[in-house]
Amino acid sequence: MTIKSTNHLTHIATFCALLYSNSALCAELVEYDHTFLMGKDASNIDLSRYTEGNPTLPGIYDVSVYVNDQPIMSQSIAFAVIEGKKNAQACITQKNLLQFHISSPDKNSEKAILLKRDEDLGDCLNLAEMIPQSSIRYDVNDQRLDIDVPQAWIMKNYQNYVDPSLWENGINAAMLSYNLNGYHSESPGRTNDSIYAAFNGGINLGAWRLRASGNYNWMTNVHSDYDFRIAIYNAILRHYVHNWLLVNLTQPAKPSIQSVFAVFAYTVTVECCLRY
Repeated sequence: MTIKSTNHLTHIATFCALLYSNSALCAELVEYDHTFLMGKDASNIDLSRYTEGNPTLPGIYDVSVYVNDQPIMSQSIAFAVIEGKKNAQACITQKNLLQFHISSPDKNSEKAILLKRDEDLGDCLNLAEMIPQSSIRYDVNDQRLDIDVPQAWIMKNYQNYVDPSLWENGINAAMLSYNLNGYHSESPGRTNDSIYAAFNGGINLGAWRLRASGNYNWMTNVHSDYDFRIAIYNAILRHYVHNWLLVNLTQPAKPSIQSVFAVFAYTVTVECCLRY
């Protein structure tokens, strides 16, 4: 009797488990009735996209990007309509992969292109086709974009590294700062005066950078002296210098951003022999 009772309870437990799993599966898919919608065109609205939760509509979204569950950056990502998909899909371009520190194959098949776009915008890539065992998930509620790729495809870069192809010239601008100090003292039979002035200025014009600095120092009964320095460098040359350093450096440490500028400096020093 004990054995039969145990088998009977086992069948009941199995049936309940199957019933619960089917209920949970059905709960994920929701169907909406058009009769609850108002308006004459309510019946023409496609509600099928809502069966799996909140849909993603085409557009540009500011999302938090995570790669292998690690936060990378906040980025504006375009979502485009792809044939055969109910929801708009994230348009990940080759530029985005560099920003997210993800390597890509040297050659891609036509299946690796999810959607062709203008050259300036870049094609939308099919990451799952490019990199096996990779996936992209987007959470509408949290505005979080999760990208999962095998660890072998993650670039090994130092912190806050920015790929040279992503460097930008910035806007044209001019800047100037200065400092002026004066000192006066008197004592019986003696008066001391001094003046110190310094400035730092610069101009950004396209890829060119001009930086200048100078100072003037004057004291009573002491030589006055001037110092003027100017530096000019081109931002475009940074890419080539950067590549040369990476190829020729044999030490494991990688160069810092400050070491990849091509700088041409010229220094002028003038001394005045006037005495007061």
